[in-house]
Amino acid sequence: MHIVWVGSNKPGRFRWITSTDGATWGDKRILADPGQTRESNHRPAIAFFQGRYYLAWTGTNPAHPYLHMIRSTDSSGGSWASHIRFDGTVPFLPEAKSSDGPCLLAANNRLHLVWVGTDRPGKFRWIVSVEGSVWVDKRVLADPGQTRQSNYAPDIVFHDGRYYLFWVGYGSEQNVHMLRSTSSTGTGWTAHARLSVPPGPRIDMRQIRAVEVVLSPESANGQAWWTVRTPVPMSQVPTRVQPERTPVEQRILVEALAKALNPSTGPPAGVVLASLADLLLLGGAGGGFLSGVAGAIAGRVVANRDDVFGTITDMVFEMLVNGPTATGPSFEITSGNALEFGGNYERKYSEFWNHAPKVMFTEVFFDAQRRDYLRFVDATLEYFRSAGSGKQAGYISIRFMARSEAPLAMQRWPITAAVEVVLLQALDRAARQNLEAVNRLAQMYGVRFHWGMIRPAYYRPADVQSEIERWRVGAAGLGVRAGDGFSSAFSRQSGLEP
Repeated sequence: MHIVWVGSNKPGRFRWITSTDGATWGDKRILADPGQTRESNHRPAIAFFQGRYYLAWTGTNPAHPYLHMIRSTDSSGGSWASHIRFDGTVPFLPEAKSSDGPCLLAANNRLHLVWVGTDRPGKFRWIVSVEGSVWVDKRVLADPGQTRQSNYAPDIVFHDGRYYLFWVGYGSEQNVHMLRSTSSTGTGWTAHARLSVPPGPRIDMRQIRAVEVVLSPESANGQAWWTVRTPVPMSQVPTRVQPERTPVEQRILVEALAKALNPSTGPPAGVVLASLADLLLLGGAGGGFLSGVAGAIAGRVVANRDDVFGTITDMVFEMLVNGPTATGPSFEITSGNALEFGGNYERKYSEFWNHAPKVMFTEVFFDAQRRDYLRFVDATLEYFRSAGSGKQAGYISIRFMARSEAPLAMQRWPITAAVEVVLLQALDRAARQNLEAVNRLAQMYGVRFHWGMIRPAYYRPADVQSEIERWRVGAAGLGVRAGDGFSSAFSRQSGLEP
């Protein structure tokens, strides 16, 4: 077992210690070929290939950030020679420039050099060698039609006849990402996945700067173990990568939770338990609770509603935002974000919709200087306590805002109270009908409904109709005509045609 690192100087030299048992470590030494000082501002990479050690690093000159490599003279690693620089001036040494340290992998009878480009963020490049001195086949690693990139160095592993590329995202996508090759050649890539950090305060994803992955060859299920570079003490960092739930897994979870609430509904208990058994092996957040759910189903015991609904809420939120906490626009927090999905608009949002459980919304606006919004909340809660509402999970929120002068604004009063009711559609397909019933309760008061959510299409009391007419006069004054881009099924149904 080998640990190689760069010293604390900027740039620093490369140090190396080894161990034969993982507990006792040998002499620390400096890695360099005779008479030379080898150093970098970034982490080095080391691999053992065909009886020799190979050390790769990124140069220190910002104007010439080429990758460099030296090779040990024998299998002991006691001395080093054969320094090469990937600057494109020598045949079979293609140009390789990076803003971070490289990755070396000895696998599949080849030595692989992978790095991130100098752009911020940069794409991932790859070259291979069959004997350690001639390097060929430089290419960009990405699945078809997609750009995969990062501000930091990637890592690559070979497992069960496939290559796996891991990297840390950037901007708002600070998760660990993964691509898998379609074959043992690594010429095609697919199956992009965004791996969620296990819940808890142990890692701030915005602080992660690198990822390194090791696959245990003794592992029967291909578990991946990872380390991250972060200001958080490493003793507190979780080590198991938790994969995102697939749509099939999500459906199984929802079916299991629904059956735990009502044993007489859904698929037979044996079918649910068999499906749930595979998911319990994944562990992670809620694993212990799901074991309890399985016990409830097996014993035909009704699970505690509060526990079930709390778990559903946590599960859905993590699936939508890929983590237990998130910041961003409210629509992304409650509904997720389709930006990560590929294809045209229709395909992007179709894949996004199938990616995780979704919720349905209605939002009703009240005069907050009256108590109607409180009466409405009481009536809504009473409705969901009734037997006719089915089994639902979601939330009710209340927020307050000032008046708006926009003709169609929902904020019509000096102080407006908006009551939002959100239901998880995947738990009960009657979610929309239940929200429509909630809207009928709201029509007892002088309210406005959010134009973009589930709303009664023909709710037009005199003051609402007056506001619509005012808007239509304004639209006509701007020359808006039916069918010119402002006309749709929604506008026609809502009486908003100019």
